Amino acid sequence: MLLNLAMNQNTAGAYEPIVALLNDGLLRSRLDHCGVSTFILDEKRLSFFSITTRLRELQKSHDVRVLHSHRKKEHIAAALSRGLDFRRVLVRTEHGAPEHFPSFIRLAARTTDVLNRLSAQFVANQTVAVSDDLAKVLSKGLPPNRITVIPNGIDIASRPFEPRAVLPVRTVAFIGRIVAVKRVDLFLEVARHLEHMRPGCYRFLVVGDGPLRDILESSSDAQSVSHLNFTGFVDDIPALLRQVDVVCFTSDHEGMPMTALEAMAQGTIVAARSVGGLTDLLDDGCGLLAPGTDTGQLATQINGLLDDQGALEDTQRRARSRIETGYSVDIMRSRYDSLYTELLNAAS
Repeated sequence: MLLNLAMNQNTAGAYEPIVALLNDGLLRSRLDHCGVSTFILDEKRLSFFSITTRLRELQKSHDVRVLHSHRKKEHIAAALSRGLDFRRVLVRTEHGAPEHFPSFIRLAARTTDVLNRLSAQFVANQTVAVSDDLAKVLSKGLPPNRITVIPNGIDIASRPFEPRAVLPVRTVAFIGRIVAVKRVDLFLEVARHLEHMRPGCYRFLVVGDGPLRDILESSSDAQSVSHLNFTGFVDDIPALLRQVDVVCFTSDHEGMPMTALEAMAQGTIVAARSVGGLTDLLDDGCGLLAPGTDTGQLATQINGLLDDQGALEDTQRRARSRIETGYSVDIMRSRYDSLYTELLNAAS
């Protein structure tokens, strides 16, 4: 989302983006390639105090008026670096519901969570939620007038679309972080159901990495699924999606996944548990939804849709139309530009 927004602002927006990153890598190289100014504040080398100090210096040297952060650590750094300079406005985008940690584990994670909430409540001018559902969750700790809903957007022009037929071997993928909240175990259940329905007609991909990968890859659940491949991190997700029939989201909660938007834009079916922003994104025949943890129902819907070429093409067209009318990067950037201007006018 950050890449799409910064690229679009750099070419068509009312505000010039300057991006500060806490690590070097693929995002930095893509931003550089598009001519977006980037600065690395290396969290592996710098203390958090040094990061906030350098961020404050960057704001002064480039006369920054809007600070826009996207993750917990960056939210806290942005809040501390701005301090009491209220000429600068602080916008935070939340991409998912807060994760809860038992009181007896992960003290560092819980401390970060507390500081993040405090910065939202007492420092930030506005918090952006990427879906209406997420806004409802955030409203438990923030007044409604401090929350704005701006869905994520993608560059539709670079995502050509045409309805796709199903190949003899159907590919179903999970794409994301392999962490507890993403419930890869439920994806493996969906895979087992599909294999039982049509033996030998499916292959399954788990794309991504995370702390649970080794455990899940060696689990009996994974071993019981034929033609299952844990790919690790994949750089070019849009290219991967062109080889996938269905991408599954089995998370306990989601904001507005960029992968879902990318899939819908180019004809890959999205199948998901009815959670978070996915419920509104996929309704009205734009994808497949199943309640709760009913993996059998989700598998039945996937198999049924892939067996019906007419229904498949209709779902693909509906999904593409929804992205074009509500989830383009131009719409997203315009909404952020308007929010920045409104907040700056109020601060002056």
